[in-house]
Amino acid sequence: MNDFFKMDFFFVVTTIVVLLAGTFLVVALYYLVRILKSVDHLVKNVSEESDHVREDIGELRERV
Repeated sequence: MNDFFKMDFFFVVTTIVVLLAGTFLVVALYYLVRILKSVDHLVKNVSEESDHVREDIGELRERV
């Protein structure tokens, strides 16, 4: 093989690997953002419910 063909082959393979890695990274970041949004929603729900529980316990204390 001559050196020019080796160089072209290297750059083609490297370009394909970089494109695949970039695509994988974009997909992974998309799912990471979705997971973080779900966690944020879950934390908000837990916070609201804990506030309700505190109110209920306060009412229970007043009754007792």
